[in-house]
Amino acid sequence: LVRYRATTPLEEVLAAEVERQLADEGTRVSLSPRSRFLDRLREVLRAPELAAAFAAEQGLAGDPLEACRASGYAARAAAARLPRKQSGGGSYA
Repeated sequence: LVRYRATTPLEEVLAAEVERQLADEGTRVSLSPRSRFLDRLREVLRAPELAAAFAAEQGLAGDPLEACRASGYAARAAAARLPRKQSGGGSYA
């Protein structure tokens, strides 16, 4: 019970513990709405066509790494770090 907040309903705590115990024994079950949702989400994200459809619905890039490269973020972040490196600041040693 240490892993749970005081506001977590007891039913949720018990369902999570039963799921964990059964998983330890090799039986995968989803007793709570949250765990059923997460299971379904994992299924969607494992299927490339479903993941692409989900990304498109959410307005996300189909290839997140390519989108990051195209955004120029890495170059901007490196440029922002350069003045700190040149001034000698930011080191703990």
